[in-house]
Amino acid sequence: MRKQRRIRNISLILLLNILFLQTRVGGQSNSPFTPKIIPPSPNAASLAKFGDIPVSHYTGATDISIPIYTIQAKGVNVPITLSYHTGGIRLSEEAGWVGLGWALSAGGMISRTVNDKDDFTAPYFNWNMGGFSPIPEVKGRLISHPFYNEGEYFQNGSNPLSYVPKNLPVYGYDFGCNYQVYSTSATYNFYAALGTGTTNTFDMEPDTYSYNFLGITGKFIIGRDGTVVIQKQENIKIQFATDGSSFTITDDNGNKYFFADKEYSQPAIGGAQSISSWLLSKIVTQQKDSVLFTYFNNNTWTTTVGIAHETYRRGCSGFETAIYSNDPGQTYLNKVLQTIDFTNAQVQFSFDGRTDLSGGKKLNTIKIYSKDQNGLKYLKEDQLYYSYFTPGGINTTEFSRLRLDSVKEVSGSLSSPPYKFDYNMPSTQSLMGKHYSSVDHWGYYNSKSNAVN
Repeated sequence: MRKQRRIRNISLILLLNILFLQTRVGGQSNSPFTPKIIPPSPNAASLAKFGDIPVSHYTGATDISIPIYTIQAKGVNVPITLSYHTGGIRLSEEAGWVGLGWALSAGGMISRTVNDKDDFTAPYFNWNMGGFSPIPEVKGRLISHPFYNEGEYFQNGSNPLSYVPKNLPVYGYDFGCNYQVYSTSATYNFYAALGTGTTNTFDMEPDTYSYNFLGITGKFIIGRDGTVVIQKQENIKIQFATDGSSFTITDDNGNKYFFADKEYSQPAIGGAQSISSWLLSKIVTQQKDSVLFTYFNNNTWTTTVGIAHETYRRGCSGFETAIYSNDPGQTYLNKVLQTIDFTNAQVQFSFDGRTDLSGGKKLNTIKIYSKDQNGLKYLKEDQLYYSYFTPGGINTTEFSRLRLDSVKEVSGSLSSPPYKFDYNMPSTQSLMGKHYSSVDHWGYYNSKSNAVN
């Protein structure tokens, strides 16, 4: 009797182990439920931080900025400044072209985080096309998006398939269960499309856009009806070309800002390109004056390294199932600002290479020239000096970060005392690579292993 009980106990333990192993191993693949996000380029992200956490007493972010020059046009002033964001440095954060934590404000841009699929290439705006029918059963499951008033988003921000093709035969499974269902019902097509990955046809979530120009920062999304929804109250009007080629923003003074120069991104392992940023190309003031921005495209791709993630969800067996997702990293086709032209002056920017980011550039000088009928006359320049955060002397793209050490203004044989910078970098954090797993939920270093075996 005792022997039989022992055999039963061993059998039960073996059965539980088998169930656990099946759950664990069965989840070791990319899941259709894993969020698909394409971040903006490192330089665009450095500017977007000022929209995520703006400088204010409320956020605690302080204003650390160095004025370089102010362009004065009729009806608008365009300041050129170097600004440091005090919101902290994430471990995986790549430095922009003026050093880690710093951003150059010289014009502006609209950067984008692609959520799931590109708004302008996936079936997003043409949701009411023929052959699609609504699913009334889904309506009760939806809540409002954080800043979009139409009740058509899940609680996690993802957009469901409000419409599905009629009579589309598809196999699916029941959200983690392993049995399959075959049906031509619209309701089942909806769930099957979510469960089997046929969502590749649809855009499940709106992209997030961040704008930063002339000290004006914020975010917006674009609804399925083409309405621009700004996250906070801002007295501006945002318009866009339906093919995604450009944006136009009009401020409360009637000045128009045209964003038509584009930067692109694509997965490092290959795939379709998408626009990551729209750069400020031109300002036309209400008084008909203009400021022109020229960019240099050297066809150099900047590459960031990917990282693997592991999350868990409860499956049909009652055990938590491991879901692995591999972010392959991104490559960015960046443009660098070359000149700013206006009525009586020109600003020139010069760049060269760097070692901490494959294909990346760093800003070396900003030169100011006056302009009249006789041409350009040199006035002054600002010189930027760099080194690298290199833990233990490891100067590789994984460990090193571009560091801005000083900025000096020079005019002919005269020079002003330079701005010099010291940084409080804890030794434990400086030893970490950009893609180590020792981070918290927000990406900041927390000294924990968090390793995925």
